[in-house]
Amino acid sequence: MTHDNLRELMLLYVTNGLTPDERADIEARLDQHDPTALAALAEAEATVSHISLDLPPVTPSADMWSKLEAQLSAPVQADSRATPLPAEPRRSPWLTGLAAAALIAITAGITNWISTTEKSSTDDIIAMRDRLEQTRDELVNTQEALNKRKRADEERQRELVQQREQLAARDGMLAEKDQLIAAQKEDLESQRNDLLAQQQQTRTQRDQLQDQRGQLNSKDARITEQDLALQKANRTIEDQQKRIDELERKLRDLEQQQIPQQYVEDPQRIPGTMLAALAGNDNMPNATARAEWNSTNFRLSLAGESFDQLPPGKTYQLWFVSDKEETISLGIFDVEQDGTVSFDTTFGRMQNNVAAVAVSVEDSGGATDAPKGAVVMVGVAAKADG
Repeated sequence: MTHDNLRELMLLYVTNGLTPDERADIEARLDQHDPTALAALAEAEATVSHISLDLPPVTPSADMWSKLEAQLSAPVQADSRATPLPAEPRRSPWLTGLAAAALIAITAGITNWISTTEKSSTDDIIAMRDRLEQTRDELVNTQEALNKRKRADEERQRELVQQREQLAARDGMLAEKDQLIAAQKEDLESQRNDLLAQQQQTRTQRDQLQDQRGQLNSKDARITEQDLALQKANRTIEDQQKRIDELERKLRDLEQQQIPQQYVEDPQRIPGTMLAALAGNDNMPNATARAEWNSTNFRLSLAGESFDQLPPGKTYQLWFVSDKEETISLGIFDVEQDGTVSFDTTFGRMQNNVAAVAVSVEDSGGATDAPKGAVVMVGVAAKADG
């Protein structure tokens, strides 16, 4: 069923002009809350409300039609105040039907009035014709308003569907990220447990070697051999402890990556976020940069522009400067051909508060504990939330 057919049937529905089967089909659509059917019903009710269908039946007198024909055949004198009627626009079949119904209703009123007063005039006929044209215009305006509202509702529905799709996609991405982090965390925990078991075995072997050395104090050669084995075991324990510490750091990083949902869209809302606006000194006056880091997830991002291209064998290095004037290296980074910088890194837990962020120029590989080359940029640390 086309939309035009449904509108025509809905007009007959509100005026009780449908067959039982057609009426049952329309009511089934309305019970299912069909948006097209509901819009057609509202349109039909608004249209019919402009037409009076309750005019009382009129029985004209025997000579009424002859009097009416005489009035209509009489020459009409033009009124200088009247304006030409506009050309009748094209109407859809259902709108033409309503106009015809309105014409019938108004004609019945004219007949009733003539039968009562038994007189009519050309001015009255013109007034009735103007009223009919006004009714037509009102029907057209009502139809246009309903169509406009329908288009607005359809546009809103499309926007809601698009928003739901975007939210579903974002939820899916977050769920996949959580699953990946959980798998990595489980793998690192398994490796840490294996190393702890190996470390315990090494400790047991070391204790056994120490017992054996106590029993062989009288034999220097055997003692020397046991000392070497003990030193090797100690080095093994130290290496394993370093690996355990590294795995525990990675576990902390993964745990910090599981940021609560309210911080996903605005990272600066994460508690502990700090900022530093870096400016170049006389060594690099045009350079600017922005550093952002967080002591909760131990991550730092640096973005900059107008950096100088360094000669071969030189590199830029990023530093934290604490309120105790200690320096901590955050790593070396490269500059793009256009002078821009985009650098992300992680850092360990700080013993003191960060007071500033600095950039220095170092030899390839960078410095270890403190800048050895020229410091070219400095920025004061500040809280992101002001």
